[in-house]
Amino acid sequence: MELSSFQRFSLTETPLFPASGRAAVSFKGLHRERDFQIVLSKSHWWKPLAILCCLVNIVVADTFGNFTYTDNGTSITITDYPPYAVGDVVIPQTINGKPVVAIGQSAFETCYGVTSVTIPPSVTSIGAQAFYYCTLNSITIPNSVTSIGNQAFLYSGIQSITIPNSVTSIGEGMFARSGLQSITLPASITSIGAGAFAWCSLAGITIPDSVTSIGNGAFAGCAGLNTITIPDAVTSVGDSAFSDCIYLTGVIMSPNITRIGEYTFSRCYNLSGISIPPGVTSIGDEAFSNSYGLKSVIIPPNVTSIGSRAFADCGNLTHARFRGNAPTMATAVFDAAASGFTVYFSGNATNFSTPIWQGYPAFPAAPPQFANVPPSGTAGSPYHHVCAAVGGVPAAVFMLTSGALPPGLFLSGDGLISGTPTTPGSFTGTITASNGFSPDASQNFAILINQYQTLSVNSSNGTVSGGGIYLLNATATATANPSPGYLFTCWTGDATGTGNPVSVLMNSNKTITASFGPDTNDTDNDGLTNYREIVELGTNPGLEDTDGDGVKDGLDGLPLDPTETLDSDHDGIGDNVETDDDNDGYSDLDELNIHGTNPKRVDSDGDGLSDPAELQTHLTNPNIADTDADGLNDGAEVNTYGTLPKVADSDGDGFLDGYEVLTGKLPLDPLDKPALVAVARTAIEFVFPAAIGKIYRIEASIDLVTWGAVESGIVGTGGQIQRFYSILNVPKRYFRVEVE
Repeated sequence: MELSSFQRFSLTETPLFPASGRAAVSFKGLHRERDFQIVLSKSHWWKPLAILCCLVNIVVADTFGNFTYTDNGTSITITDYPPYAVGDVVIPQTINGKPVVAIGQSAFETCYGVTSVTIPPSVTSIGAQAFYYCTLNSITIPNSVTSIGNQAFLYSGIQSITIPNSVTSIGEGMFARSGLQSITLPASITSIGAGAFAWCSLAGITIPDSVTSIGNGAFAGCAGLNTITIPDAVTSVGDSAFSDCIYLTGVIMSPNITRIGEYTFSRCYNLSGISIPPGVTSIGDEAFSNSYGLKSVIIPPNVTSIGSRAFADCGNLTHARFRGNAPTMATAVFDAAASGFTVYFSGNATNFSTPIWQGYPAFPAAPPQFANVPPSGTAGSPYHHVCAAVGGVPAAVFMLTSGALPPGLFLSGDGLISGTPTTPGSFTGTITASNGFSPDASQNFAILINQYQTLSVNSSNGTVSGGGIYLLNATATATANPSPGYLFTCWTGDATGTGNPVSVLMNSNKTITASFGPDTNDTDNDGLTNYREIVELGTNPGLEDTDGDGVKDGLDGLPLDPTETLDSDHDGIGDNVETDDDNDGYSDLDELNIHGTNPKRVDSDGDGLSDPAELQTHLTNPNIADTDADGLNDGAEVNTYGTLPKVADSDGDGFLDGYEVLTGKLPLDPLDKPALVAVARTAIEFVFPAAIGKIYRIEASIDLVTWGAVESGIVGTGGQIQRFYSILNVPKRYFRVEVE
């Protein structure tokens, strides 16, 4: 035995054989001092030395960098690491040529500065509390590791970890009160020990199907858990396994579980639904106490006992449904449930009583029956239907058990189908209503979701029938209906052409416009179009003489007045009634007898100046368009050129005003006069016979609608009268002669 092989070794200085009759041998640890004693009787004083000798011969402790290790002759175990060390740690695969096979108990305990640890593939085991209170946030564990000791990561800072498939169990308290948020468990895990994840930061976990048991308090206090699925292989769940999981909302339990332990789901405040497996025979004390989210619970038929306060303080629990005979009940099982809490039991169950059982209202139950079917809907429009299941006690819970609702629709537990469907078509499936008592009520549905498209129609001077809402891909028929005096011309928009009516495929919203134009037909041949008769004049397009006065509507100044045919001033009052037919301020008699003007024309000579203007203002002749015969009519001289209508040469330069204008000269500038250039021009010869005693007027027009006097007061000679008119710069001009 070589005591020098220890770095520090000492026996206490107390006598080996104390007066009390007992001896004590004390030695201190290697890097981190730990005191322990071996105490034995006086008659066995040699045994401590024998034990020490044995220890020194078998285990040799030494350091390698920051690592403290023991060497058993064939392999290395890491036993310690300095608590003041910081940063990433990489454990060597060998030390002095020997493989590192283990991380000893508490090896990295309270290593507050370590951030990560990489374990070599030579390591096969990690000791208990190996990383106790270690602040590391990541660690790499190789597949060579087959065992991890209890509380290995207790109070550690680890946040995420992957367990290799060489490990078969998660030990007691392994990640308790650690910073663990996520973990990947291999299919090799068969058990999860007591308190394995208690009060850690776990946000979610997938428990492998290989797990058969979950220990007491395994997930207690995991506030981050929202849902949990317990695999089918699990047959037992320890007491308090999920207690204080305050945000746990749903649990899928193994159908092979036979017992729910004490406090298993206690204080799971948000647990809103639980399906107790049919094989469960007992429910422990306070198993679901303070689970405020529970509204109802179904007790399977095999349950024979329910512990004290198993569902106590579940403030929203409205009823419990027992599917079998009455179990043995401890005290206060449903105390502090919701107001009106009721127990329901099968009609043929034994050991229940009504109206009170175990201090709670209790009544026999009845299965539900459907009373209505979901109606059709429209894509894009809100849908609302309440499934009615009558006769059931208690109220049924509705669920979709096959098929699918139309996209956009949802079924609530109380039977409300609501939402806004998005896709047209027919959707089938089955809705089941269950209140926990057989038989459930099922209803097959076929909800038809229609989609409608809108045909918008526009028109002016007519109407369009056929606009409106149509099923998707239906064919709409639109008909254009012209207003009186108009005719349909064509379609524009999402329909084109001249066909009427027109067919429109409603594969989307469509807009069409019908165009209408004036009816230019003259049905009664009276010289007026149907449009003008109906829209403008109000005459009958089917009668050539609407007012029956012997004059066709086209020649009748007042076609709706049988006593009048002329309305010279177009004021709507016939000439027969009116004393001043042209409304020029001179009576018809004065015009005829005094002025010699035309009583039916405001401008008798058509020169652009009214008769009163000529007589009173300009003192020109109202019967001669060009009073001074200078080639410009009086109106042009006054209104356009500013020349003197009674002076042929306003600027006195020797040239007539009209000729100066014709040649592009200024008729008011004596210095601007035509050059001596001869030009040959083209003219029209206008000839007409003129009877003795008749007065004639020559008029001209460019459109056969508006006529203006060219010359008036022409006295008939009993022979032919001839006139020549220039057509310079006048491509089209019509002439006519009228008797004044």
